Amino acid sequence: MKVDCIVLAAGLSRRFGETDKLLVEVGGQPLIRRAATCALNTRCNRVVVVTGKDAAQISSALNGLAVTLCPNSAHTDGIGSSISAGIASLQASTDGALILPADMPWMESALIDRLISQFAAAGGKAVVYPTTASGQQRNPVLWPRSEFAKLRMLNADRGARSLIACSSLKRIVVPVADDHIFRDIDSPDDLPG
Repeated sequence: MKVDCIVLAAGLSRRFGETDKLLVEVGGQPLIRRAATCALNTRCNRVVVVTGKDAAQISSALNGLAVTLCPNSAHTDGIGSSISAGIASLQASTDGALILPADMPWMESALIDRLISQFAAAGGKAVVYPTTASGQQRNPVLWPRSEFAKLRMLNADRGARSLIACSSLKRIVVPVADDHIFRDIDSPDDLPG
């Protein structure tokens, strides 16, 4: 079962200020490098990084990593356009796409592998995602090929969460006890002290 990871790195970082938050270091590495390294240390077949306005700097921060860059010329349209661009870049042999926002520095490779294991056990016929201890859906979400056409049609400033609710596919939930793993960086106040 071939699962590719799409790392979303084309956002405008409006709430962060002048600096692209994905270039800010957390634990000695830029956020984007942490996300890509996390994905590379999993069972994912390929890691595709969708870039936007700071593509050159993002590329530089990823120097030496075996990732595929996917420029999104419509990045100002929002996250939906980045998901669409990432899905469009996948190969015909890809069975599933794991969509990972790049601003989650505490994400763990082990969780991604758990999602992939559940996806493979379902024969690639389910949407798989983690939940908090209280049952709230979180990222990353693993989508089967059968949903790629719907994901490619996203173009607004919203993710694919609404597609989960209306999908007729089986949903597999992977509970996570420690919600810390899901924390993201939106503003400078979110950075560790």
